[in-house]
Parts: sequence; C-alpha cells; structure tokens
Amino acid sequence: MRKKPLVAFTAVVAALIGSSGCGPSGGSSGGATGSIAAPSREGLPGSWGKALVSAKSYSSLRVEVDYALGHEPTTAALQMLALKLRLHLRKPGGIEVVKGRVLVTPRREVWTLADTKLLEAQNRSSFSLGSRAVVWVAYLPGKSERDGGGASPTLGWSQSGTSFVVFKHNIDANPPLFARPSDLEGAVLVHEMGHLLGITEHCEEEDCIMTPRSTEWDVRGEALTKFVETTLGRL
Repeated sequence: MRKKPLVAFTAVVAALIGSSGCGPSGGSSGGATGSIAAPSREGLPGSWGKALVSAKSYSSLRVEVDYALGHEPTTAALQMLALKLRLHLRKPGGIEVVKGRVLVTPRREVWTLADTKLLEAQNRSSFSLGSRAVVWVAYLPGKSERDGGGASPTLGWSQSGTSFVVFKHNIDANPPLFARPSDLEGAVLVHEMGHLLGITEHCEEEDCIMTPRSTEWDVRGEALTKFVETTLGRL
C-alpha cells in the first residue's frame, strides 16, 4: 500500500479493520422503474444505480438508517457517508442521511441473507416516491452466517437495489488501535453504498474503496469518483 505524505483514511481503516469482508451483492447497473416499490420489487444491488446517481428520476435522496437497540450508528459515520454522497451525486433537491427507528429484531446471533431480507420486509416503511429516492440501511446485532471457520468477519452486505445491512457487532469487535471506530463504520457505509450506486463488482486496484479486502480501502473515494463521473457522462 502506498504511503502518503499526509495522514489519510487508508492507514486509518487498514489499522482498524484487519482483513474483513463484504457479503453478497450483485446485479447490473440501470435505472429503477416506477415511483414506489415494495421490498420484493427493489431489484438487485446496482439496479437503481442511475436513479440514485442522477437527478433524472429523483432530484433528492434520503438514506434512512434503522438499528437494533444497543447498536446505534455513530453521528460521525453518518456524516462521512453524507459527505461522500453530496460530493459525488447529482441531487439538486438535497441529500440527507438520517438515524431512523429502532428495529423490531428477533433474538438472533447469526444472520443469513434470507433473514435480513425478511427483516427489511417487516421493518422498512419508506420507499422512493415522487422526486425523492430512499435507501434503507439496517444496523444489526450478531454476525453473518459467513463468519467463523477462519473466515474474515463480514462487516456488511447489500441485499437489494435500495438497501444494505451493517453488522455493527463485527465493526465494534475490531481493536481501535490509534483510530476512531467511526472511521471503519463510515468506510463500511461508503463501500456498501458503492454497490447500490452500481459498482457491483469488487475492484482489485490498490487503495480502492470497493475491494473486498478492507485492509486496502481508501475512503477518499477515487474509485467512486471515476464511476460516478462515467455514469453521469452517459445520462
């Protein structure tokens, strides 16, 4: 990893995360159809990419972050995501990232993708409507079914075109060392949001925020910048 003359998030996140990963995601970049949709119609990660990036379908964006009791998002992490989105997306009506409601969650220590999709169906109440696009995020207790057996802990996964989950337990379990835990948390939000914006494949470039190896993340966002600029150029 390249060393920078200034203190960068690359070193901060690398020190925090160890080798942690992103869970299942996939899909093709494109636009959303219709102004309102139920969870089962939100599509695959990346399918709302153009609609979330540009102002053509929706002029504003609201990211609602619901959470399990005791696993609240930090203000600093939410601010980091908001900063990146305002920098890169074309939303003249504004972008807001807000702390939402306490989730009604079952007593569960291990989560599958089917579990988290069901949780969304039971808890999500806001969807894209009119000129405003809505992304739903859930902060969960417990761990992913992919953890254990020597596997790196999963920090989050995107599960539809407008939603992803964060495993707050795995984030908090990482030793803080010299950096703030909220730096890691914010980087996870940026990474998963990148999948929803249409970066459905993990990159292999050094310092790329979208690599599955979080020790190499750089939340300054060069990869996100290039992708968004290319997408906007095609609209």
